[in-house]
Amino acid sequence: MEDTLKQILSELQKMNQRIDKYEKNFDEKIDNLTNEMRSHFKHVEDKLCQHQKVFKEYIDDKTEALNKRVYTVETDIQRILRILRQ
Repeated sequence: MEDTLKQILSELQKMNQRIDKYEKNFDEKIDNLTNEMRSHFKHVEDKLCQHQKVFKEYIDDKTEALNKRVYTVETDIQRILRILRQ
């Protein structure tokens, strides 16, 4: 009986060691994946910041061009109204 218990204890200890090894490997993999995800998120954030600048410049350019056209039209309307009032 005692030998059987010792054998069971030995097997349990071996299993515990294997479980500890798998747990350590699992923790390392989780850490690696976490670091990799952080790197990818940083890359995405950097790209979004770059594109945000491009979009802002594009919108500013288009807004400026539109404002110039609106000013030209308003000036022409005022000129026509002045001629019609005379």
